[in-house]
Amino acid sequence: MPYSEWAPEDRAGAHIMAGFEGNSPPPPLLDRIREGRVGGVVLFTRNIESSGQTLELTHSLQCAAAESPHAGPLLIAIDQEGGRVSRLSEDFTRFPAARVFGRIGDPELVSRCARACAAELRASGINANFAPVLDILTNPDCEVIGDRAYGDDAELVSAMGAAAIQGLQAGGVAAWAKHFPGIGDMAPDPHETLPSSGLSLGALRGGANSSPSARPWTLERAWPASWRLMPSTSKSIPPALRANRRVSWKDCCGTNSATAEWPSRTTSTWAPSMSPPRGRF
Repeated sequence: MPYSEWAPEDRAGAHIMAGFEGNSPPPPLLDRIREGRVGGVVLFTRNIESSGQTLELTHSLQCAAAESPHAGPLLIAIDQEGGRVSRLSEDFTRFPAARVFGRIGDPELVSRCARACAAELRASGINANFAPVLDILTNPDCEVIGDRAYGDDAELVSAMGAAAIQGLQAGGVAAWAKHFPGIGDMAPDPHETLPSSGLSLGALRGGANSSPSARPWTLERAWPASWRLMPSTSKSIPPALRANRRVSWKDCCGTNSATAEWPSRTTSTWAPSMSPPRGRF
């Protein structure tokens, strides 16, 4: 059945990414998946004990999805950036933070490591990775990004980020570039409070006469890496964009929204009876 003919409840559900506590999915979540009311699942450290357990977990989720009226595979995602944002257990390969790769400055090395990471994710049933970080660390006080960024230079971050995207997707895992343009200029931590940035809309778009933050996210350079690029936004909306009420990627970056392999399944997070996950996105 075409997506346009789905019931409203199913179409809404296809936009939900669910999270849950523990190392096995709760029955209410599996029921929603079987009903076709969940489009994806996001995994955190709380869900993962070992590689074998992770494969069993993702298998159970996809089996439930196969029973849904739409019989489409779930998007199963994780934050596996490397460094301090690594959700997988110790029996997976541990890669260093992006800053280490940025200091080495070798895109081929980044691509190879990303492909190796993708191989492990794919073998574990995870088909999307919330990585790479394309933020430019223009504010040293921005601890939430810190060593998660490849550096403070737009050209370097572009080259490293594009290489990471190519490596992940060559390994069969969808890359999910993040975060909201300009977050590398923000402090304090947006997980704790609402930060702000003085960057203008022109600076966010990369105007010729703007500051070093002029290309704070490098989308236009990393974009050719793949058509399956998935943008991820946070709540850190700069003042220059707040008047728009509804902020689109065309507004922020001068381009249309990215198209994913699963076009109807994207960015909300839902989880029954749970507190918000602690961690870095």
